Amino acid sequence: MSYLAAKLVERGWQKGQIGVEWTFSAKACHTLDEGVPATLVDATALVNRERGLKSLAGLALIRKAARIVARMHVRTDEEVARGMRKCDLVPDIYHASLGFGWDYPAIVPLLPSGTDAAALHLTWDDRPMQSGEWTFSRSPAVFAAITAR
Repeated sequence: MSYLAAKLVERGWQKGQIGVEWTFSAKACHTLDEGVPATLVDATALVNRERGLKSLAGLALIRKAARIVARMHVRTDEEVARGMRKCDLVPDIYHASLGFGWDYPAIVPLLPSGTDAAALHLTWDDRPMQSGEWTFSRSPAVFAAITAR
């Protein structure tokens, strides 16, 4: 925050009010407050509110991403219904996400199920998912319907 305060002063932005989302420590806020003579004001939710405003081009990209995710879910559902092991399912998930002219996914597939779904960012193991298990995006009822096919 000392560096940030120095940059604000260097650019002449140290006067008036500076909106701050309170997502950092009290010490960091105190350091910023001491480093600039501006008044720090609560700007909580400002970034999220602005994220809600979408251009037509942005909406087109969101729709394209949704089609990719839907394709990945369809492929996953098909293979889960066959009882495929999670480690064998991962290449199919990657394959379903490609072919749209975009890059690879930003994160590997996350496939925890059952009690493992309570942990964050678990990838996969060599077990098949079981009917009635929870996953991140599927309730037991939906998963049971998928695996009953």
